[in-house]
Amino acid sequence: MSYSILKIIILLSLGIISKITIAQGVEVVHQVKLKFPPYPDNKASVFIHQRTDTSKLEFVATYRTIGIDSLTTPGDLFLLIKKKARKDGANCFALRSFWYDSIKRPNLVIDAYYGSDTTLKAIAAYYETNVVYLFGSERTSRDSISLKINDSVHKFATGTYLKFVLREGESLKMSKGGFTGVRVRLKFEKEKPAMYLMVHVGTRLGKGPLPPPGTIGISFNTGEIREMTDDYGQFLAQILKKSD
Repeated sequence: MSYSILKIIILLSLGIISKITIAQGVEVVHQVKLKFPPYPDNKASVFIHQRTDTSKLEFVATYRTIGIDSLTTPGDLFLLIKKKARKDGANCFALRSFWYDSIKRPNLVIDAYYGSDTTLKAIAAYYETNVVYLFGSERTSRDSISLKINDSVHKFATGTYLKFVLREGESLKMSKGGFTGVRVRLKFEKEKPAMYLMVHVGTRLGKGPLPPPGTIGISFNTGEIREMTDDYGQFLAQILKKSD
């Protein structure tokens, strides 16, 4: 290989790397001077309920990030901001804005705060109990998802979600993939926190993207239906459309 061709390849590679780095970077729009210690990895963060009085929280920073292209999912952006914000000491997040630009890249702006354990419990109390959210791929496409819920088949589009309420004395039975597929039964429990599940489209490994490492709960994982962390699920419930 000649030196000139090698030089061109190196320059193109550096250009691609630079583009990815810029596109995946998190911009700090505004940040307080007070420095917070990084939030511990073993403690969960939350997405702020819309009824929360943020004046009771300590503001950390406002962050913005833009997707590489139209294939970037909203969750990709949230997790980038979440990682940066937790290093800056934040443990709760509020949606400021989310939109797609002229070339269909997702844009996300989030305000991040720090709250005491007591405050986080108060935020959690705003959320409904004994509800189940079922998400498909965050990326809108022609694909759809079919699930048998109790005795009915529910079909919903990617980029939307289903919501079910667990009633006392009743259970929610889900199945996907026929006799050899996934079967799950959820029961009502007093004050049971909401559960956020992602259903993968297509084969067992999924046709859409899997939630990134660190976003899946250890209590629920069937291969095709996986539990998400609360903040991730709460974020998606705010930006995605509820299926009819």
